Parts: sequence; C-alpha cells; structure tokens
Amino acid sequence: MGTPYQAGRRAEYAAIRELKTQGYNAVRTAGSHGPFDVVAWTPNELLFIQVKKTSRPYAFANILKSAADELSAAGFPTHGAWGVEVWIRCIGSWYVYPLPFKHDTRRVT
Repeated sequence: MGTPYQAGRRAEYAAIRELKTQGYNAVRTAGSHGPFDVVAWTPNELLFIQVKKTSRPYAFANILKSAADELSAAGFPTHGAWGVEVWIRCIGSWYVYPLPFKHDTRRVT
C-alpha cells in the first residue's frame, strides 16, 4: 500500500491518465506543495485540480470542506476564466466536484 504520500501521488497520476482520455493535457504540480495537485487544459478550458483519495464515501463532506479551506487559505479565487475542481478517488471511481461547491457532482469512470 505504501505511505499516504505514495497513495496520493498514485491518485494524482491516475487523475492525469483519466484527464488525458478526456482530451486534456495535464501535469502534476512539482511536489504538490501548492493548493493544486494537477493542472489540466484544452484550447478552450483550464482546470486547477486538487486530488484526494479515500476508501470511505461518508468522508466526502469533510474532504470537500478541507479542500475548500486549503484553497481559501492559499488565496486562490474559485471564480474566473478557469475551473477549480476536487477529484476524489474512492473504491475505483472518480467523483468530481467543481468549486465553489453547488451540489452538482459528476462521476467520472
């Protein structure tokens, strides 16, 4: 299984692979020490993504609150000419939440 860092890194690379199947270019941010783990883009869209991994679906609310708090503390606006998303990997599926969170979730693979 490895360390939490290794599990998180694997989830980030899995998110990049998924984004590429959807036609995005995507890169992992260096060391993931900033507010985002992955940046993805097409000619018409730019996404800043925070990737989380859990095996507990009931933890989603806490994960989303934590992610929103981290972004707020970093001073990064969630509104603009870009998208900000939280991707949660849980039991083999992706759950994608755009921020600011408006209860409109979409499931990816």
